Amino acid sequence: MVKLKNVALFVLTLLCFAFISMYFMKSAQYKFAVSANKVRATRDSLAMGQYFRYILNYGNCIDLPISKNILVADSNHHTTTLAQLITAPTYVFYFSETNCFTCVEKYLPFVKKLAAKIGREHMLILGSYRASENLFLTLEGYGLEGYHIYNIDPTILANSKIVNMNVPFIFKTDTAFGVSRVYIPEKSLPELSKTYQMISSL
Repeated sequence: MVKLKNVALFVLTLLCFAFISMYFMKSAQYKFAVSANKVRATRDSLAMGQYFRYILNYGNCIDLPISKNILVADSNHHTTTLAQLITAPTYVFYFSETNCFTCVEKYLPFVKKLAAKIGREHMLILGSYRASENLFLTLEGYGLEGYHIYNIDPTILANSKIVNMNVPFIFKTDTAFGVSRVYIPEKSLPELSKTYQMISSL
């Protein structure tokens, strides 16, 4: 009887030891997975950072076929050409209804800071929505009263590579409608957006 009790205790001890070992192994695997994910996320952020720095430095090379005859619409559905809106050096913040709106939302404070620096008359917010009223409804509550906000038909720039990347971006143009200073904001790298805002000028 005593031997059976000893055997039972021994087996129970082994089971407890096995359970505890499995728990710590699972815990270690979980911690390793979390660490690996953090490393991967950090690596991806660094890669994205390098990419966006490249865009920041070499944005003049991006082909964006804008022209003075492109029609855009205001909140009252009145249409006008870009030539009538862009009469001096202007920064254009472009986004579409298919973009990640969190990315758009995160960049709006930088748009406002840049506008405060260069003057609102030199800032154009250009949304690309199938129904223009949806653009203006979307931007309500962001303190953009008094800004130049217009909607552009999604088909107009549909063949542009940067538009097909499906990301919001900002660029500089002028009366000759050349495109320069192209920058693609990344919500996880606000320091790059801050740098762009700081170094941008007319």
